[in-house]
Amino acid sequence: MSENPEVVSDNVGQSDAVDAVELAEVVEEGIAAAYEQAAGAPVETALETVLDEEQARGVELNEDFALPFAEAISRGDDPLAN
Repeated sequence: MSENPEVVSDNVGQSDAVDAVELAEVVEEGIAAAYEQAAGAPVETALETVLDEEQARGVELNEDFALPFAEAISRGDDPLAN
């Protein structure tokens, strides 16, 4: 029995955590690529670029999630700087 029974993990939980970290890294890469391509572009263009970059990496983002990143890209702000 563990000394801390409330800190019990299973392989599924660990696998899910690793998957979440990997997914976050992939999303970050896509947003960085979109920023390089579309900085200063209209919001609609920046949004399309974010969604396209993520899709090219096998990630489907919904527009509501991607919009704040696209708005920052449109302003020429690095959305990952904060």
